[in-house]
Amino acid sequence: QPGESLAVNGIVYLSTRTTGVTLDRVFTECAALMEEPQRDLLLKAWASGALPIEEKIRHLLRALDDGVYVILLDHLEDVLDEDGRVTDPALQSFLALSMAAARGARLLVTSRTPINFDDPMGRFDRQVPLTRGLSTEHGVAMLRELDPNGLFGLRNLPDEQLARAVDRLHGVPKALVMLAGMKRDRRLRSLDSILDAFYQERLVDELIREGYRRLDADELHLLTALAVLGRPAPPVAVEFMVAPFCPGLNVDAVLGRLIDIYLVTF
Repeated sequence: QPGESLAVNGIVYLSTRTTGVTLDRVFTECAALMEEPQRDLLLKAWASGALPIEEKIRHLLRALDDGVYVILLDHLEDVLDEDGRVTDPALQSFLALSMAAARGARLLVTSRTPINFDDPMGRFDRQVPLTRGLSTEHGVAMLRELDPNGLFGLRNLPDEQLARAVDRLHGVPKALVMLAGMKRDRRLRSLDSILDAFYQERLVDELIREGYRRLDADELHLLTALAVLGRPAPPVAVEFMVAPFCPGLNVDAVLGRLIDIYLVTF
């Protein structure tokens, strides 16, 4: 509940961009948090050729019931198909079983694309849409953390100057990381002068690619039409604009997908 303190026994963090997210990694990292003999029993269960995957997962979840454990799976959009389903059957089983299990394990997932769970698992899915960037306070803290030794000239800047940078980039974490990288390479230049050139750099292309890399041609056509309109418009206006390029396109269905991944609001 909000405001309630929670004593956590252990945290497992896995990312598709670094460690990889597989059931094997989840199992072994969770087992490493256990004391003997529980750890040994879990590793033996995982190595057993006689146990089906579902039973191995249940072994793990029962062990995690003895405490409060947070399992954070980061950038899970990298292992989703075009319908938002996890492509790895073993990982899909873990997600489904852990969502319905007792609350020893808290599963926290980040994904740019919502995960599509089959019924009845969907009722356990609690989404927290992030439609804004970091707050100014947290953005300033992030910029300082990106220069831990003060070598780039960020860590010791006044809060007001860092706050202007955060607000200018709308608190987008990826943009703040890029800004810190530019300051590292051009440490003799002021932050304000680097910020003025930020939107002229090819780095912005990387930001765009990061946000749009999973879109298909139909979705890009609709986003282009909405950008040209530049204001809220009824679906019929979008249909009219894309008809010459995409005859017969189901605009409602494509708009629905864009709404699901928070690229379009309605």
